[in-house]
Amino acid sequence: MPTITTPGYNFLRGRAKREAADFLRDWSEDGLGAQEISIVSLLRHIERKERLPRSELFVNGFEHLWEIVPTEELGGLTRRLQDLLSSRMNWLNNQLPHICFVLPPEVTFIPTEHKCLRLRNGETIDLYDIFGNIEQGASTDHYKKGFNVMT
Repeated sequence: MPTITTPGYNFLRGRAKREAADFLRDWSEDGLGAQEISIVSLLRHIERKERLPRSELFVNGFEHLWEIVPTEELGGLTRRLQDLLSSRMNWLNNQLPHICFVLPPEVTFIPTEHKCLRLRNGETIDLYDIFGNIEQGASTDHYKKGFNVMT
């Protein structure tokens, strides 16, 4: 069972996503569970400091950001994401959301000192550059991080 009781960022694949859905349905005040939104919608809410649609979110498309940005601009994408998330850290903390990035099976976690993702196109994303230290959850399909970016 994914341990997602603490608000923050979660990266989920496969069975971990199904278990999180069950857990968040029980955890949510209204019993509805997590709402699915796109990464673009999430980033727009964060950028504009717009109230998130729910406290429990399944975010789709995180891996697609690296597929649409030209290779020479990937470092800029990583810095912009880190800057946005760190500048909105207090705002996010006040909302106490469970943000679950749902990853497809072909995106894999690479067991290195810094948690990395290998995308289907072979690109590697070092999650440390965006989120800081990420810890493994209850399985190899679940990694998590609280809202203190870059620690």
